[in-house]
Amino acid sequence: MKFISLFSLLFFPVIHSSAQNKQQINIEHADLFSYKEVNGVKLKMLVGNVWLSQKDLSLFCDSANFYNDENRVEAFGNVHIQQSDSVDVYGEILKYNGNTRKAVLKKNVVMTDHQMKLTTDTLYYDIATKTGKYLTGGTLLDGQTKLFSKRGYYYSTSDDAFFKDSVVLIDPQYTLTCDTLQFNSKTHRAIFHGNTVIVSEESTILCSEGWYDTEQDIASFGKNTSVVNDSQTLNADSLYYNRNTAFGQAMKNVVWNDAAQNLKIESEYAEFYERNDFIIATDHALLTDYSSNDSFFLTADTLKSNFDSLAGYRNFFAYHQVKMFRSNLQGVCDSLFFSYKDSVFRMFDNPVLWNDENQLLADTIRILMKNKTVDGIQLISNAFICNRTDEGLFNQIKGRNIYGYFKDEELNKMYVEGNGESVYYGQNDAKAYVGVNKSTCSNMWVRFANQKVDRITFLELPEATFTPMQKINPADFMLENFIWLQDERPESKNDLVEGMEDL
Repeated sequence: MKFISLFSLLFFPVIHSSAQNKQQINIEHADLFSYKEVNGVKLKMLVGNVWLSQKDLSLFCDSANFYNDENRVEAFGNVHIQQSDSVDVYGEILKYNGNTRKAVLKKNVVMTDHQMKLTTDTLYYDIATKTGKYLTGGTLLDGQTKLFSKRGYYYSTSDDAFFKDSVVLIDPQYTLTCDTLQFNSKTHRAIFHGNTVIVSEESTILCSEGWYDTEQDIASFGKNTSVVNDSQTLNADSLYYNRNTAFGQAMKNVVWNDAAQNLKIESEYAEFYERNDFIIATDHALLTDYSSNDSFFLTADTLKSNFDSLAGYRNFFAYHQVKMFRSNLQGVCDSLFFSYKDSVFRMFDNPVLWNDENQLLADTIRILMKNKTVDGIQLISNAFICNRTDEGLFNQIKGRNIYGYFKDEELNKMYVEGNGESVYYGQNDAKAYVGVNKSTCSNMWVRFANQKVDRITFLELPEATFTPMQKINPADFMLENFIWLQDERPESKNDLVEGMEDL
């Protein structure tokens, strides 16, 4: 947009002439010279190589009618206006009043400062108010950059130029269309008004208002801003973008969507780094994976995502107050990492996972995904599983590590590796509880049915005791490190976005 900064030179060269209102127009040369009086008005008719001047302004044309008493001129054919050898204006018809300092140039108007060029059909300029305009369409050219609008206005006192109605700017790097484009030659800032579309090789930007600093390559967009980049779309109420660093900031009602991955991130603030395909979302950040009928939701103080273009997969990071919800799986932790490279969720720092009736804890929890469904769970170090019966009794299993396997999206079995312990309440055929089995065995298999522990298989000879129900106090049968965290369990997506707008 650099060419717009010289817009002031393209609206009639007498802008820099003397401020004296009644400076006389002089006749420098004409091949033929005659006088004529029409309705009492005297005029001089000049024909052939006509040359007129007013201070540093020179006017050339094929013929002219010069009204000496009124200090005005009508010029015809090959009109050429020149000032100080810096700006040239061409056209077929000119009406210029030397007293009012108003000029109208018509037909095939071309104005240039030898670097840039304006073409239009009719050009108006008022030197007294230092305003210029075209109303029938105009095109500005600067090297490979072109701007077209149906109307154009320039205000010298404020150094503002306005291009209105069907504005199209074509640059080698982008194409911009908008209703109104305002440019200030002092601040080098272009301001967009109305529906605006900016198309480049990297992306398409749509907005209702914004500005662009042509010197620093910095832009700000507001109102219904949308950035489309291949399969990705970013929407926000406000967007800041630095073209040099390819860095952007999005604020208020931010929605980033990756249609190729069926992923969406919503927040109130986000930063993105276009070259690295990296996004950071904070302030009520919510991630949605809608790749299956059972959508997955995750919230955290901060969500990060980057795309490894060489390997061709995306990574996600979430940290501080992480919560996630899916119909058959919920969890909380302090930090989480997921990569499409292996489709594994890694939960760190006091992770808790709930699957149906089961609560799972460990120092680290891994959730293995396959075909968009849970395929396995790994509880690494200090693993602990428990569930509560309708009678308030707790079945418990603990070990060094526990590996869970799913079938038809339900927990099917688990392998306890090292330091295995279990507390299991047995039932008779009538489903009445008859006692509690407490066992210690290094390694064991646990089978599930109807989302609850069905049987336990010990791989070595266990140390086991059975105590009838009438002789037990359930509080005495809690394994070390037992804790029940049901109150922290997200029950729905709404629990994740509590305090947020209904996204």
